Amino acid sequence: MWKKHGYHEAVQNFYDQILVVGSQEIFNLPTEYQFPASTRSKVQFCGYLRRDRGADKRDQFRRELRIDDEPLVLVTAGGGEDGYHLLSTYLQGLHTLSSDTRIKTLLVCGPEMSELHRRRIHQAGNLPGLTIQDFTNDMMDCMDAADLIVSMGGYNTICEILTLHKRAIIVPRVRPVQEQWIRAHRMERLGLLRTIHPDELTPTEMMRAVMEELRTDRAGPQSGYQIDLDGMSRIASCVHALLHASTVLPAQAAAV
Repeated sequence: MWKKHGYHEAVQNFYDQILVVGSQEIFNLPTEYQFPASTRSKVQFCGYLRRDRGADKRDQFRRELRIDDEPLVLVTAGGGEDGYHLLSTYLQGLHTLSSDTRIKTLLVCGPEMSELHRRRIHQAGNLPGLTIQDFTNDMMDCMDAADLIVSMGGYNTICEILTLHKRAIIVPRVRPVQEQWIRAHRMERLGLLRTIHPDELTPTEMMRAVMEELRTDRAGPQSGYQIDLDGMSRIASCVHALLHASTVLPAQAAAV
């Protein structure tokens, strides 16, 4: 695509740097896209973007959901436009659990879910220990309160999970592009999260993964790999340096 649309020529003629909002270990942009030397020399990996944690309201949030010592699973599909399959599969999986399974679930539909799908989720959600919300403007607090997060693999969601060091099961979007799958699958290799390919998602597989994660005696990711979350400060430093250069040209940015 870069070659087809003449991006390399544009970079050579108009840009000083390409700031990659990601990690070389996760997705090496110049190698994956076979950048020529002229473009490769301008690439600067900045790291992922740490999110603002806000106030520490974990205990308050759990009290509001009437959670004692039960594990809390947060299920979110981001905006929710194409998240119905994930949410409905999770609900079907809940029905397969025995009645004595101690688990609480907060399921958030998302503001872009269709009204039809939203109604179906609510109709299927009459289960003990389950809370369904159409939308929240406090997702970081929801994540902070959770013991496990089940979600799709959007860039912002992944950065929020990594910021909070949360265990997560990611069911990424794979169509029309593979961006979410590539990022999540490679982070899984580093022990940062767990993935289920959407073509392999079933209620049984979902609940098996959820219960395995909840039974694992650990907090946060599986490995000691330290993901770089200092992207914002590096972007600021790069832009500051460019602004004070003798010739000021723009920097192109990419998130991977």
